[in-house]
Amino acid sequence: MTLRGSCTNCGASSPLSSQGWKLLYENETEVRNLSRNNSVVSSVLGWTSISLVLKDRVLEEDTKYIVQLTGKRGSQESIAEYRLTTTSVPKLGNC
Repeated sequence: MTLRGSCTNCGASSPLSSQGWKLLYENETEVRNLSRNNSVVSSVLGWTSISLVLKDRVLEEDTKYIVQLTGKRGSQESIAEYRLTTTSVPKLGNC
């Protein structure tokens, strides 16, 4: 899964001091650290966009998640959230 965030009012004169992604369960407990082992985060401080790529098997089936992107500039902080629900693989059964 790939997500991309962008800062619409950032530039050389007003860059962000930090930004980052979090992956949470629906109850807002953190799933795991988004390290290089399970994700790829592409960004540079002073960013205008930041991307997150979750690798295979990071998300569990039949689970509700919240993906958060946080950006900070001085004492200001902004958080964007994306909520998603995974499905399960097809199972054998009768029609």
